[in-house]
Amino acid sequence: MDAALDLVRAVAVLGPVALSTHGDVQQLAVQSLAAAGVPLTGRLDFAKGSTWILDVRRGEVAAARYVPSPA
Repeated sequence: MDAALDLVRAVAVLGPVALSTHGDVQQLAVQSLAAAGVPLTGRLDFAKGSTWILDVRRGEVAAARYVPSPA
């Protein structure tokens, strides 16, 4: 899971970016952030088509917010 979060940190220095991944990777990444104490907003869900918005500050994920699928 470190590789996925390393990618997030690496591209975040470029400014706002959009990344896409498989649901299992998304779930493991968010669970890893939660275990590290990163504050999560919204329900802990990984429904198809849903989104997690990650707030990256100084190269680290500072917060994460769940956005349900639009349909």
